[in-house]
Amino acid sequence: MDNTKDKEEKVFVVTRKMVWVTATITVLLIAVLATTWYLVTKNINKSNESASSSENSSASTDFTLTSDAGSDGGTLPTEYTCDGSSVTPALSWSNAPSGTKEFAVMMTTIPVDGVMKWSWVLYDIPSSTKSLVKGITGVGTLGAYKASSAQVYHPPCSQGSGLNKYTFTVYALSGKPVLPTNKADVTGEVLTKALSGITLKSATLNLYHQRSQEQIDNK
Repeated sequence: MDNTKDKEEKVFVVTRKMVWVTATITVLLIAVLATTWYLVTKNINKSNESASSSENSSASTDFTLTSDAGSDGGTLPTEYTCDGSSVTPALSWSNAPSGTKEFAVMMTTIPVDGVMKWSWVLYDIPSSTKSLVKGITGVGTLGAYKASSAQVYHPPCSQGSGLNKYTFTVYALSGKPVLPTNKADVTGEVLTKALSGITLKSATLNLYHQRSQEQIDNK
């Protein structure tokens, strides 16, 4: 009888120890899992914050071009076309890349015939320049609308009534482009080819304009 009682007590003690050990192991496992989950989540959040910070930093240092004439994707006011004052719009740029020696600016459009046309060709702009006022003169050198033509701003004057996109581009250059001696031969096409290989970065701004049929008939 005593032996049976001793055995029962031993079984009880062993069972109690096993329960305690099992409970302890379970608590430890839960603690390990919770810690692991916390560390993983913390690292994910840090990675996301780092990526977001990197994206914001990159966005804040992008070479950008803006204009008082309108925001990217907006409408080009008639003032800057042949139906208005035929003046060049004000432009501003920021975050030019290191090593910029000078700038060039061009305004282009691709009409229905698919052949690119240049309304504004301006080069030899000093590296210290960050903006051009409306109707700018005395800064840089004007290129020609087409070979051997006058070196002037050729305002948009579409002969079709469809919506046209006009792209302003500022080029940050690492050096001076090699161009024809006769400045009247420096067209947009010639300048574009000359900028190949010396353009550090470029920034664009797109504005849209549509002439009315009445405007087309009058000019």
